[in-house]
Amino acid sequence: MKFNRLLIPVIALLLVAGGFLTVAAKPNPSNGMPAVAMAAQPRPSYNIPAGEIVDSPNASAMVETPRKAVPAAPALTDAVQPGASVSGFDGSSTEGWQGVNQSNIAWVAREDRLQQSVPDLPSEQTAMFVSKDSNFADGSVETYFYATAGSPLGIVLRGSATEYYRVTFHMNVNTNNVSKAYIDRVSVDANGVEKKVNLGSADISKFQGYSLETWTLARAAIAGNRITVSINGTEIMSATDSTGGLSQGWAGIWTQSDNGTQFDNIRIQRTAVR
Repeated sequence: MKFNRLLIPVIALLLVAGGFLTVAAKPNPSNGMPAVAMAAQPRPSYNIPAGEIVDSPNASAMVETPRKAVPAAPALTDAVQPGASVSGFDGSSTEGWQGVNQSNIAWVAREDRLQQSVPDLPSEQTAMFVSKDSNFADGSVETYFYATAGSPLGIVLRGSATEYYRVTFHMNVNTNNVSKAYIDRVSVDANGVEKKVNLGSADISKFQGYSLETWTLARAAIAGNRITVSINGTEIMSATDSTGGLSQGWAGIWTQSDNGTQFDNIRIQRTAVR
């Protein structure tokens, strides 16, 4: 027992001295003491498999994907009003049609569809594609449309440089219950400013708005002062212009000048002028 008591202070002294030497061996810039060489540490090993280099699954995440292909539009039915004068756009030529725009765009037949050529930045201005024949009075306009931008679009009837009827369809937005389709009488002043009078709208239960990237069939028919509108063969609204109405003019389709909608198989059926 005496031997152990004597060893304890000696062992403690050796431990303290060893700690002091360890601290003193570290480099100290203040006294110019050089660093003590450390023993080489083992490096981690890497296993590189043989074979070709494989790209990361996310390597192309920032690469722009090609534009989604647009399928061919369905054909219109053969139903034609008896005695009607029929004209149309089938995707091959714009002859007999004209653009009526508030911006610098052109309508072109490309990939068998009616599309916009927009040399400037897209805008929210009105762009119409209508018949050069300005004798449309009673009759109907049918068209398939394919929307990619969610812009308002639709059909125009009995148009001139100063007035026309406009049917408007909006995209399906399920966060609200406001109407997604309207019938307006639009007047345009000398400065190109529009003023519209609403004639009617579609109840949300009958039309929830159009869907993107799908062909939708729209039809607007006018007889006297009454306009009737249908989507995919189902009537969604009608309205009467109690002011006496516009008598005749051109007819066609419209959307915003943003290259966000394509049209195909446009058909105008015009009955005799009253």
